[in-house]
Amino acid sequence: MRVATKQFTDDADAPIKAGDILTLIDGKPAKPDDNNTVPLFQVVDRGTDYIEIISL
Repeated sequence: MRVATKQFTDDADAPIKAGDILTLIDGKPAKPDDNNTVPLFQVVDRGTDYIEIISL
């Protein structure tokens, strides 16, 4: 699935990159925190204005 990066909560200090595991936080895919969030996606590629993700 290709998703625009602006739809992601992307931490400037730790940008989303290939291999990252994402979950849904407030309805947006984001990096999991330690509050029992369930990982749902993995980033397989990142373009300049989109990232490619797969469901886990």
